[in-house]
Amino acid sequence: MVNRIKNWLRRGEEVRIVTARAHDWPEQIPMIQDYIERLFGVRLLIQANKDIYMIDLWDNAAVQVITNTGVRADGRPD
Repeated sequence: MVNRIKNWLRRGEEVRIVTARAHDWPEQIPMIQDYIERLFGVRLLIQANKDIYMIDLWDNAAVQVITNTGVRADGRPD
């Protein structure tokens, strides 16, 4: 997923991180953004919920990926 996100960012796509931590422990958001910035070189928006403007949601329940690979589990192309 790290490589996939880097490609999305290179193409200028907006990437957000959706995590319950943003709701349950909002004081952790800066720490999450620091980690994301080390990985991707930018600070991404961190939010707790999906919203109607999202095009895709990638996780184990939406577009499932094979653990630690970033490869779609359903075999469909990106």
